[in-house]
Amino acid sequence: MKTLPATLDSPRPNSKVAALRDWLDRHHRLAVLLIFTFLSLVITWPLVLHLNENVLGPEADGDPLYQVWTLWWYKQAVLSGQDPFHTHNIFALLPQVQVFTQSYLDSVVSVPLQWVLSPLGAYNLLIFTSLPLTGFTTYLLVGEFTRNRLACFAAGFFYTFSTYHLIRIAGTVSLSTLEFGPLCVWRVFVFYRRPTVLNAVLTGLCIGLVPLSEIYFLAYFILPFGFLFLLGKLITDYRWFLNLRNLGMGAIAAGTAAVVMVPVLLPFLNVDPEVQAEAQRVSAITTEQISANLSGYFLPHYFNALFGNLTLPIYQTFDYSNEKTYYLGYILVGLVVTAFFFKQNRRRSTYFWLIAALVSIGLSFGPKLYIFDNPVMYWPFYNLVFNYPLFSTFRAPSRTVIFTGLALAVIAALGVAGLYTRFVKSRRSKLVFYGVMAGLLVASLAENIPWSFPITSQPVLVPAIYRQIAADHDNGLVLELPDLVPSPGSYMFYQTIHHKPIVNGYPPRTTDSMILSVENLPYMAAFMYPDLAGNSAAYGQDIYPYNVNFKTALEEKGITYVVLHQNPAFRPQDFATMQTFLQAQLGEPIYNNQVEQVVGWHLPLNPARNQPPTTFRFTRGTGWLTHRVAFDGSYLERFVSQDGQILVQAPVAGLQTLSLVARPFYKPLTLELRLNGQPVETVSLSHPGQTQAITFKPLNFNQGQNTLEIHSVEGCQPHYLYEPESRDPACYAFGIQQVRLGS
Repeated sequence: MKTLPATLDSPRPNSKVAALRDWLDRHHRLAVLLIFTFLSLVITWPLVLHLNENVLGPEADGDPLYQVWTLWWYKQAVLSGQDPFHTHNIFALLPQVQVFTQSYLDSVVSVPLQWVLSPLGAYNLLIFTSLPLTGFTTYLLVGEFTRNRLACFAAGFFYTFSTYHLIRIAGTVSLSTLEFGPLCVWRVFVFYRRPTVLNAVLTGLCIGLVPLSEIYFLAYFILPFGFLFLLGKLITDYRWFLNLRNLGMGAIAAGTAAVVMVPVLLPFLNVDPEVQAEAQRVSAITTEQISANLSGYFLPHYFNALFGNLTLPIYQTFDYSNEKTYYLGYILVGLVVTAFFFKQNRRRSTYFWLIAALVSIGLSFGPKLYIFDNPVMYWPFYNLVFNYPLFSTFRAPSRTVIFTGLALAVIAALGVAGLYTRFVKSRRSKLVFYGVMAGLLVASLAENIPWSFPITSQPVLVPAIYRQIAADHDNGLVLELPDLVPSPGSYMFYQTIHHKPIVNGYPPRTTDSMILSVENLPYMAAFMYPDLAGNSAAYGQDIYPYNVNFKTALEEKGITYVVLHQNPAFRPQDFATMQTFLQAQLGEPIYNNQVEQVVGWHLPLNPARNQPPTTFRFTRGTGWLTHRVAFDGSYLERFVSQDGQILVQAPVAGLQTLSLVARPFYKPLTLELRLNGQPVETVSLSHPGQTQAITFKPLNFNQGQNTLEIHSVEGCQPHYLYEPESRDPACYAFGIQQVRLGS
């Protein structure tokens, strides 16, 4: 049969549609990146219009504002030639404190961003870009296992718009920077197939970028993936490792990774001893709390708009519920199960990802397996892997979900590819399949997205007083009140506006020295403990007399601004009581905004602030249990471990009589008093829980600094031995109050 010539009435191929298809085929990766960018804009709208003003999530405080500060401080340190891992800008009554740049890569990238955006704007842009980039790099990875681009796209969608990621973009830029995980895994598989010099260098670079984006990812992503990948290949293709050229290329990759990781690893290998001890302490008491709960993998997040009201009562029974809400999604799990119905998916690579998911879930349970609020059994798996010096301070087992989610997304993509092969036989069935998949992706987003659609964002309000403080060019310190432990993240964020050192702080690990530097400031107790703030009798109280008024104490420390906020942890009447005290001590405020509930005072910088005191002054040294205090309405009591120091600044040398009131905690104890390292006197305290007044023989003080030491001969007792349900790890010996000196 002859082919008839085309006529005007004959259907013609649409050249524009064909050209578009050809362009998409050649530039499918760019198209996918653009699609993920568009979806991210929609899901976070209108954040992109308010990069310099808003943060994602229901609250504009805490970790997000602290991480904004880290970006700002990194830029300040780099441009001024300072060490970005130590600073005098927080806890400024100390010479310096150690801080960690948890997301070194984000900090580096933020430096040029802050030339055109505020630190908050740079933070938001980094948060936003993690969404499309994570979807895109997952798309690249899954392309190693299936040629079905819809399946690759679905995997990227499931991973980047997962509960974990959507919650984290409203919390921390470091923990939401997921894009380098899939990129690293992709390059490892590419290198395994084609071990060239270029691929070795690219693989090493991508491996190094993972801990550069968040140090936790070294333990909770690189370690399990690297171990499983090497073990799998040794079992299935050991001959690859017998090839000397392959081993040489592997050495290049490992060396490149090591060089890239050096900037972030060195500070963590050179931790200040007190910070290291605090990290170990925090890890010991919180690792179980920040472990996954098996039920949390199958219960939608309590912030989810559709199902949150149903799951909230269950999550309220969980301890540390915000770290146990790593819901996987039933759409994702369903497609994972579906994948194994297709014979072409029952292969080694699929089982590798299944094992990876199961291993990472097993690690996520930490030292104990919980189902709902019930501890089911001791779980030794986690400690076998991480209970070693290098990894023991990684305290958040639940964060291995970043590896779990990626592994399941890959398997789910294979499920999509299997369904496509099974059901798509024509153009019509293809359109139907695409429509069904679009519906499944929308349903997946609905079961994972927190709060609302689009994700809510809040303005970060900056009280106008900080612009006034910024305009003042003195080099005084700023005291933010009230001061909880840790301080609100907003206090550090405000520093990005006024650029002056602050007395408080919100670092990743707050040591006793940091807390003492604030607690030792006279009159601070009532501003640090909500139970005291509303009691006017508590103002000016401590275990020893201050012998100085509040204003003079601030001037001596170089504090020139005091800013009082209404904090949710304190009652409105507490705010009024604090304001009354401050006004009586410091005079009329220079700033009082009732809408913001912010009041500020300015003290001129005192040029004579470094003069030695003319009265006896007391401060606490080492050995005291910080952020613990008792007040009976008349006297304030603080708690000491086995050895507690009281530092006495004496204006003149001579004999002084020391008296105090002490009580042993859990058993009879012997109190030994030492002065400047020399034993002075011992006293038996026979009645646990009861106070006893003690007057010591006259003590010969040196002019200047003296050290009194309260020593428990029998040691101290951990609180949890007497209250098994308590998680307080502190070791108690004495309660001390009413320390007095007399001639």
